[in-house]
Amino acid sequence: MNAQKRKVKAVLLIPGGFSETTGSGDVEAEILKIARDNNFRIMGPNCLGIYHSEGNINTFFIPENKFSINKELKQNVAILSQSGALGIVEIHNLRNSISPRAIVSYGNALDAGPCDLVSFFANDNKIKVIALYIEGFKEAEGRRFFDIVSKIKNLLLSTKPEELRLECMQHNHIQQVCRVNML
Repeated sequence: MNAQKRKVKAVLLIPGGFSETTGSGDVEAEILKIARDNNFRIMGPNCLGIYHSEGNINTFFIPENKFSINKELKQNVAILSQSGALGIVEIHNLRNSISPRAIVSYGNALDAGPCDLVSFFANDNKIKVIALYIEGFKEAEGRRFFDIVSKIKNLLLSTKPEELRLECMQHNHIQQVCRVNML
């Protein structure tokens, strides 16, 4: 692989068909090893991409009639979604209300996941609200996530699995900073 020679810092891995469909993480483990050996990060696989208004970055391959950002509205929201499709639907539904500064579809979270993303956007002084849709955590990531979000004031957490919602409700400090919605 030429990643090290080319000084690659990150790879956006859009294709699906990995552990989310096969149940096996063998291919993902091999990809992660290549990334670690070559010192680069991975977003995905099974994601739709990244949008960031600063630098005009848009890797989404969605038609503009389904994914358009109104840049006239204040851009102070980061939307982080494990489900790319749900993230796009929400952006479309909110198109007249908000104009996100950043949207990240992180998919299977092979490498970069909700903990990394929340930490990153919490340190962006132009981001006032971080909205998340999380379907689940990798092993041992839940505790780290709760430690991170307990320090963030403006967080909207939307979850799918009932057990994640219940886990959130058991942490009083999380209840104070998160509004937990069941979809």
